[in-house]
Amino acid sequence: MIEHIVVVRFDEEGEMHYTVIGDERVRLFIVDDRCPNDRVYEWLERAPRSAFREIVGEDEAIGSRDDARHEAIAAKIRAARDGRSHLEPAA
Repeated sequence: MIEHIVVVRFDEEGEMHYTVIGDERVRLFIVDDRCPNDRVYEWLERAPRSAFREIVGEDEAIGSRDDARHEAIAAKIRAARDGRSHLEPAA
């Protein structure tokens, strides 16, 4: 059983949500270079272990950089992070 988990979730509108499961040994720092006077923020809220299965279903596949779909999923994450559509016209 995994003791400490940080989940960063993008909802259907592209908004990010953070869930930290575990005690104070797991720390989440959010760094925003757009805010030089308040650049680093530590997320202190903790969720119960059950929150993970509410977000990620028991039978849901969990991908990684080692699977066949990695590049497609990585492109979607980069696009969401950059505030653009993951579907772009071919050059």
